[in-house]
Amino acid sequence: EIKMLKVTTYDLAKKLGYAQATVSRALRDDPLIASETRRRIKLTAEKLGYSPNLLARSLYTGKTHTIGITLAGVDVEVTMRMIMAFEKKAAACGYRVFSSYHDGDSKRENRDIDELISRKVEGILALPSERNNCLNYKSLSEKSFPIVMVDMEPQFPATTILVDHLEGGKIAVNHLLSLGRQKIAFVCGGFMSSTAQGRYRGWKEACHQAGVNIKDLPFYSSDIDCSPQVAYQLINKLLKSGKKFDAIVAGNDVFAAVACKVLNDNGMNVPNDVAVIGYDDISLASFLHTPLTTLRSPMDQIGETAFEKLLGMIDNGSNSPKTPKLERVVFKPELVIRESTGQ
Repeated sequence: EIKMLKVTTYDLAKKLGYAQATVSRALRDDPLIASETRRRIKLTAEKLGYSPNLLARSLYTGKTHTIGITLAGVDVEVTMRMIMAFEKKAAACGYRVFSSYHDGDSKRENRDIDELISRKVEGILALPSERNNCLNYKSLSEKSFPIVMVDMEPQFPATTILVDHLEGGKIAVNHLLSLGRQKIAFVCGGFMSSTAQGRYRGWKEACHQAGVNIKDLPFYSSDIDCSPQVAYQLINKLLKSGKKFDAIVAGNDVFAAVACKVLNDNGMNVPNDVAVIGYDDISLASFLHTPLTTLRSPMDQIGETAFEKLLGMIDNGSNSPKTPKLERVVFKPELVIRESTGQ
C-alpha cells in the first residue's frame, strides 16, 4: 500500500522557486503578493492536493482561523445568498465559519456570542435582531474585537455594511409615477425593522416630492410578521377598505407575489388595473405567472465585502487596545423591471 504524504507549503515553495513565506501569504490571498503569483501558487497547490494544516497553523500563530456568524433569522433567501458568498470567500482564505441562529431571543443571542468567543473565533459577522438594538455587541465593539454588522446601524461605533433601503423605496415609487400611477399603496411586514422603515420612508418622501398627499394613500403593515399568511390578510384588508389605488409597493417579493394572487383572484389584472413592485429579487420573482418588477441588492458583493472588512480588522490587529478604523459601506439597490408594472 502506497502511503500518500501531505503536501506542505515547503513543498510548494521548493517546486515553484518561491520563499515559503511568499507561498503562505499567497494562499491567504494577501493583496501584497502579485495577483499572477497568487494565481500560479494556488493553481499548483490545487494540482498537488495541498490542504492547510489548520491545527499546526493555530499552534504556531496563536490564531484559530475561525469566524462566527450570528443570525436573527435564516428564512430569507437573500440573506442566505449573502452568507454563502461570505463563507465562500472565507473558505478561499483558509477560514472556517461557525454560524448560530437566535431568532431574536436576546438571551440566546448572548449565549451564542459567548460560545463563539469561547471557541476563540477571530471575528464575528453579526446580523442582529431589531428588537435588541444590537446592545449584545456593544461590549465587543468597546473592546475593539473585530466585528462587522450587516443591514443594521447600531447606536455605538461599529463597522457596518448597509443597503440604502430609503433610496430603494424612492426608486420604486418614482418608477410607478413615471408610468402614470398616482394612488400608490404601501404594504409590508416586519415594519419594526430598519429595513422596512427605510423602504417606508422612501415611499413617503418620493410621494411627497411628487406632490402626492400620502394621507390619501392606503398603508397597511404588520409590526413583526413577514409571512405569506400576513401578506394575504393585509392585501385583503386593503381591498375591503374601499380606498382607491392603482399601484402597490410591497415590502418584499413574497408580499408582492401574494398581492398579485389576491388581486387576480378578485378579478383585477396586474399590471393593467394595479401595478405591483416588490423588493429583494428572489429566485422565483421572474418565474411567477406575472413576473415581478422588484429592487435587487448585490448580496454576493455584500457578503464578500463583509468578509474583506472583517479580515482587514483581524489582520490589522483590531482586537488589540488600539482603536481600529471603523467603516460604513452603503450599497444601492437596482431596479429590475418586469411585467408586474408593465414594460
